[in-house]
Amino acid sequence: MAITQQQVQEACANIERSLETFRADPQKVDQLGGALAAQQWLREQYRTNKDLLEPHVDRLRDLGRAICDCLRAAREALTEEYLRAMDAENAWKSRRQTCRDALIELARADNVEHFESSSGRIDLKQVKSMTLPKAGTPQREELAGLIRDSGRWEDVTAPNAARLLKALDEGLFTPEQAARLALLCRVGTSFRLMGRLNR
Repeated sequence: MAITQQQVQEACANIERSLETFRADPQKVDQLGGALAAQQWLREQYRTNKDLLEPHVDRLRDLGRAICDCLRAAREALTEEYLRAMDAENAWKSRRQTCRDALIELARADNVEHFESSSGRIDLKQVKSMTLPKAGTPQREELAGLIRDSGRWEDVTAPNAARLLKALDEGLFTPEQAARLALLCRVGTSFRLMGRLNR
């Protein structure tokens, strides 16, 4: 979709406003993010709509310098903010994993598939997975021979774990073949959590 001169001017003005706000308060990193995003958009437009942006080249160059100057001045503050964000992210990841493990344990104990709170809802889906023997091992060769002998090679795509598990669940192998497959391939069960916030 073609852009207009007004859109270019608005992007330039957004950069100027965002930099001014960020200079006044380096904690407002979102403002800096807006300026960088607008700069990237202008660069992309220059590559595809050079004629349209040609009248703005001097202003774009000045904005590029202004962004670099702003980043240099805020180098220490940006470094500190990044480290704080990294620490907070790691802490939240740990808390999220703990809550995930606890909810899965509760789902197994109470045989439920969703949890609700005032903030939203989490749905849990039980997922089966299969791990094949490593390629090049005798176990992998034995698995390939078993599939060929069963006549199911085309069904499991030489062999694909998801397709092999599906074929096993659908009863495409004899009980004897299924028992041998169970010895060669590790089948596990996990949960997929899907959270939705109330809006």
